[in-house]
Amino acid sequence: MNKPNIFAIATKELSQDAFIAWLLQWADEKYKNVDEGLYFVGQSFVRYLINTKFDVGDFEVGSVEAGRQWSNIDIWADINEKYFIIIEDKTETFEHDNQLERYERMVSEYYGSSRLLVPVYIKTGLEDNNIKKSIIEKGWTYCDRSSLLKFLLQYETSNDIYNDFVSCLKQKEEESNSFTWYEKLNSWEATKGLFIWLQSNLSEWTEWGYVPNQSGGFLGFWFHFVCCTENSDRQFYLQIENNCDNKCSLFIKLCGEWDHTTDYLYDKLSFIKQIENKYDLTSMKPSRYRPGEYTSVATIKDVFVSKVGKLDLDNLLTKIRKAMLLVDELAKNS
Repeated sequence: MNKPNIFAIATKELSQDAFIAWLLQWADEKYKNVDEGLYFVGQSFVRYLINTKFDVGDFEVGSVEAGRQWSNIDIWADINEKYFIIIEDKTETFEHDNQLERYERMVSEYYGSSRLLVPVYIKTGLEDNNIKKSIIEKGWTYCDRSSLLKFLLQYETSNDIYNDFVSCLKQKEEESNSFTWYEKLNSWEATKGLFIWLQSNLSEWTEWGYVPNQSGGFLGFWFHFVCCTENSDRQFYLQIENNCDNKCSLFIKLCGEWDHTTDYLYDKLSFIKQIENKYDLTSMKPSRYRPGEYTSVATIKDVFVSKVGKLDLDNLLTKIRKAMLLVDELAKNS
C-alpha cells in the first residue's frame, strides 16, 4: 500500500543534503551498536564513495565526521582523518560559477597534504550528457540517480527515513524510464528520459534543456546543425519540442544570418516538400511562421507514433536519421 513519503513532500536539495550527510554520519564506529543496519550501510557508502577515486577496496572505516554547508560545500565528510569527501549535491539545479574548482582549492588550502581529496558530484535529477562530461573532465566522480539507486537498493533496513528516500528515488527513476510508453510523453520526467536515450543513440553532438516562454515553456532537444552553402553563418538544424501537452514534435529550424521574412520560410518549405518523398518523410507548415533568431521552417509528421501502446523507437530513430539527410540537402541548396 502506498503511504506518505517525507521526501515526496520535502523535495528541495536541502532535504537530500540532509539525508546524505545523515547516512555518512552513521558510518562512524561509535554507532555500530546503536543501529547495526544503518551503520553497515553508512560504512558501505563511505567505501563506495572513496573507491570512486582511490582503489582501497574493503578498507576499515573508523572515525567519520560529516556535515553540511562548510564554506558553501553542500556535504563534507572527514574519514579516518585521511580522506576528505566533498559532495556537490544537485536535484534539478546545475553546477555554476566554477564552484567545483573553488571547493577543491579551499579544502586543499585548509588541509594541505594531510587529506586525500574525494570530490563527488551527486545528481538525482536528469541533465544533459554534455554537463556530465564536463563534470568528469574536472576530475569529479559523477554519481547519477541510477548509480546512487543501484547502490542503495543493495541494502535493506527497517529505518523509515532510509526506505522513504530509496522509494522516492525509485519512483523518479521509473517515471523517467517510462518514456517507452507513448502516453507517458505528457510527463516532463519521461521526456527527459527520452532525451537521455536519444543522446545515447545519436552519434553526433546533441543538447537538451528547458526553454521558458509565455505559454509555460517546453523541453527542447537540439542537434544536427548544418551550415548553408550560400552563407556559412546561416544554419538549418533539427529540434524536438515537448510542452507536455501535445506530445513531442520534430521541427526543421533556421538560425543565423537570414532576412527574417515569411517569404524565405515559404520558399524553404516548398523545397522541403519537393524532396521529402526521397526520404520517405512528410512535412507540414508550423501553425504560424514567426521570423526570429530561431525559427521553425517545417514540422516532420509521424515521428512519434504509438505501437501497441508503446513509443515506436525504431520508427523514431529512422525518421530522425532521414530528417538529418533532408536537412543536409536543404542546407546544400540554400
